[in-house]
Amino acid sequence: PNREEVQLELQDALGKTHYRHTGAYSAGQHKLSLSPDHTINLPAGVYVVKLTVDSGVWTQKLVKG
Repeated sequence: PNREEVQLELQDALGKTHYRHTGAYSAGQHKLSLSPDHTINLPAGVYVVKLTVDSGVWTQKLVKG
């Protein structure tokens, strides 16, 4: 089966990457998540969750209070 490279990143407002996960996944639905361990030491602020796949990029704002 074909596999696609997937990259999940958590970046701050300045573009600094605080977390990155990269993997190869087969076609279909998969669940990737950020656990509290990935964000517990980050200061309050606005972050961007960025998911990059061969077919494009998806971004979502994350606000940590």
